Amino acid sequence: MTNYLGRIGKLFGQNLKNPSTTHMQQHSPSDDHPFHSLVQHNRSQAEASYQLPSSSSLSDTKEKNKPYHQRHKAYPDCNCLMKTVLSPVKNYASRACHPLPRISSLVTIMNVLVVFFLLQFFISVGTVFIVLSSEGTLITINAEESAHGQAYEKVLNALTQFMSPSEAVTTTFHNHFLAFGLDSTCHTTWARLMAVARVLDSQITNMYFADKLNRVSVFEKRKQGNSVVMVPCYGPNATLTLSYAPTCRSSHLMYKVTDEGIIISSESQHKDFYLKNVTNAEWFQLITKSLNFSSSTHEIHLPLGQKYSIWSNIIQSPNNGNLSTFVSLLIREPKNGAFVGVAALEYGLADLNEYLTNLLPKETPHSIIVLDDKNHIWGACLKLSNIMQEEELYIASQGKVTQLHTRKGMIGFYYYSISFVPTNNIVVKLIILTEHVQFLISSVNTRVTTWVMLILILSLSVVLLLIVLKTITHPLQRLGKKMTNILRLDRTRSVGVEATSLFRDVKQMELSVETFRKALLYFSLFIPDHVVKYFLGNNDSESELLTVKRQVMSIVVLDLNDFTELQKIVGNVTFSQILSKILTEVTSSVQYNEGFVFEVSVKNGLKIYGLWNDATAPVENHETKATAAALEIKEIVENKIEMVKKEYHCSNINLFFKVVLASGLIDLGFTGSTISRICFSCFGDTVAVCEVLLEHCGQNEVLLCENVYQKVSNMFLCFYKQTIPYRSTVQGERCELRMYMLRKYLKDSNAYEQHIASKLLQIRKRRSEIDSTALNTDSIFISLCMELQNLGAFRMNN
Repeated sequence: MTNYLGRIGKLFGQNLKNPSTTHMQQHSPSDDHPFHSLVQHNRSQAEASYQLPSSSSLSDTKEKNKPYHQRHKAYPDCNCLMKTVLSPVKNYASRACHPLPRISSLVTIMNVLVVFFLLQFFISVGTVFIVLSSEGTLITINAEESAHGQAYEKVLNALTQFMSPSEAVTTTFHNHFLAFGLDSTCHTTWARLMAVARVLDSQITNMYFADKLNRVSVFEKRKQGNSVVMVPCYGPNATLTLSYAPTCRSSHLMYKVTDEGIIISSESQHKDFYLKNVTNAEWFQLITKSLNFSSSTHEIHLPLGQKYSIWSNIIQSPNNGNLSTFVSLLIREPKNGAFVGVAALEYGLADLNEYLTNLLPKETPHSIIVLDDKNHIWGACLKLSNIMQEEELYIASQGKVTQLHTRKGMIGFYYYSISFVPTNNIVVKLIILTEHVQFLISSVNTRVTTWVMLILILSLSVVLLLIVLKTITHPLQRLGKKMTNILRLDRTRSVGVEATSLFRDVKQMELSVETFRKALLYFSLFIPDHVVKYFLGNNDSESELLTVKRQVMSIVVLDLNDFTELQKIVGNVTFSQILSKILTEVTSSVQYNEGFVFEVSVKNGLKIYGLWNDATAPVENHETKATAAALEIKEIVENKIEMVKKEYHCSNINLFFKVVLASGLIDLGFTGSTISRICFSCFGDTVAVCEVLLEHCGQNEVLLCENVYQKVSNMFLCFYKQTIPYRSTVQGERCELRMYMLRKYLKDSNAYEQHIASKLLQIRKRRSEIDSTALNTDSIFISLCMELQNLGAFRMNN
C-alpha cells in the first residue's frame, strides 16, 4: 500500500512539471529546434486537428493565464489525476486493438474465392454421399435395369445384323435354280455361287454343298491369302468346266478365289476331301432329321418352290475342328421338287465372339453371354474372371425357364438378366451381367460428376466475372484516389501519397492531353474553315435525327496517292498547310459548281468525296456540272503538285492523283446536330462503281461511268477505255461496266459557254471580296485566270 501511494505521489510530481514545459516546448516561438519542413508542419497540424482538446490542456491553458508563483503552488485537479492513473490502461488497450485493422487485409478476393471453392466442394461431396446413402441401391438397380434394356437392344440388333446376310445368301441359293431353270446338281454352278456368296456375307467361314450321291463341294475362307473352292473330280468323261481333269489323282480339284469372288480356273490342284461320307455330317442330317426322310427316299411333303432352312446348335466343324454354328438349306429339283442335296453355311464362334466384343465400349461394366437352347456358349463379351467367382450363375442358367421371356435378379455382387431371343429358326439365350460396385462407380462418374462439374464451372464463371470486374474497376478506383489526393495537396497531407506512381500517371495524363491538343491543331489545319462551317451549318430539327434518303445524284472522288513520302520530307506542319491549300481550292471548285463536299477520308490515302443534286438543293444537269468540277479539280491538283515539287525540291517523289465520276441512285444518311459534328455516309451501287473506277484509273486521269458519258458526251471530249465484268452490290446481278476517259471541253457546246460564264462570274465575285492590291497574290484569283487562259477565253495581260 505504501509503495502504491508513493508511485501515485511520484506521478503527481511529474504531472506538475511536464504539462506546462511540454506545452511551452511545442508552441514557444523561441524554441531552438525549428521545423524541418513544411510537410512535417502540415502533418502535425493535420494530426492535431483531428484530436479533441483534453482536460489537461485546458487546465494548462488556465494556469498559463495565472502568475508564475500561483502556478507553482497550484494543486493538480481531479481530471489530471484520473488521466495519469488510467494512462497505462489506455496504452495497453491501444496496443491490444492495434492489430485489429489487419483483419481487413484478410478479406481479399483470393481468400473469398478459396472459401467459396471449399464450400462448393463440401456441398457437392456431401450431396453425393447423402444421395448414395439414402437411395443409392434403388437408384443403381433402376439404372442397371435401364442399362440392361439398352444392352439387350444392342445385342439383339447385332445378332440380327450378324444373321441377316445368311438369309440373303440362302435365298440366293434357292432362287437361282428356280429362276434360270439350271441343273441344281451341277457342282461347277455351286462353286461359282459360293464364290459370289463370299462377297455378300464376309462373316461366313466355310460353305458346303452335298448331293444325294455323297459328292460334296466346299468353299474355305482363309485369313492369309486367297480363299479356295474344291469341286469333285469327274475324270476325262466329264463335261463340266471345273470338274474336268485328264486324270483324277485325288477326289477333288482345288481352285483359288479372289476377294472379288472370281475363281482362277487356269490354276488347279488335286486334293483329297477329308469327309468320306457326307450324309453322316450333322449339317446334312439337320435337314433330313427335321423333315423325317432319308436321302434314298424322295418324298418331301413341302410345297414346290418353298425354301426351307434351319440353324444348328454349337457343333464341331468337320473342316478345322473349331466350334461353329451352321445354317442348312434344302435343295430340290425346280420341276418336280425331288430331293437333290443340302447346302450349308458355317459361322465360326470366334468371329461371333469378336463381333460381340467390339459391340459395346470397353469401359462398359456389362458382361454378355449368348447361349443356344442346349446352353452351349454361342458368343460372349465378358471378363471370365468375374464369372468364375460365381458358380451359382451357371446353375441358374441351366434351369428350365422356357416359359419366361426375361429373368433378372442379384447373385452375389452381380445383377443379371436372362432373355430369350427367337430369331431365324433358332432360340438363343442372352445373359447380361453387371458388377454392382463397378456400375455404381460408373454411374457416379458419369451422372453425379457431371452435375458437380456443372456447378463448379458455373461457380468458376462467376469468380472469373468478379475478377474481370475487379481488374477493370481497380485502375479507375486507383486513379480516382490519386486525383483526390491531388486535390488535397493544397490543403492537407494527412492522406498518404505515393509520389512516384502518382506523378507518373499525371505525366501520362499530361502527354495524352498534349497529344489530343496536337490532334485538334492538325485537324484545324487539315480541314478548311468553310468545310467545317458547312458541316455544322444545318440548324434544322431534322439534323438531330437519323434520316436516310435515296435519290439520283452525281459523285466525284479525288484520290491523292503517295503524299506520305512528302510528309517525311517537309514535316507535319508544312504538310498540313499544303493539304489545306489543296482542299480549300478543291472544295471551292465543288461549291462553285453547285456541289458540296460531304466527306474527307484519310483511310488508305487521302480521298475527297463531292456530291451533286441533293434533295435540299436540287441541281439541274448535275452530271454536266460534276464533270466540269472534275476537270477543274484535275487542273488544280496538277498545278499544286508541280508547285510543291519546285518549291521543296522533291522532284524524285511520284505524287499523283485519280479522279472518278459516276451518277445513279445513292443512299445518303447523316447523323449528328449543330452541337456535334455531322457525319455523312453514302452507299449503294454508284459508290461501289466509284471504287471499281479507282482501281482501274491511271495516274492523273479522270474516268467516267457510262451513265455520265451518255449525258455529257456532246459537251466534253471523252475516249472509251475498257469494259470489265461487274457484280451489283445491291441486287447481286452480273453486268458490264464501261469506262471512259475525260479529256477537255468541246468548244462548240453549251457547257463550254456556261463554264466560261461561270468562271467570269467567279472572278468578278472574287474581285469584290478582296482588296485590289491583293489580287496578284491571291491563289484563287490566279487559278481562275489560269483556267480561263487554258480554255482560250482569257489572257493574263488583260
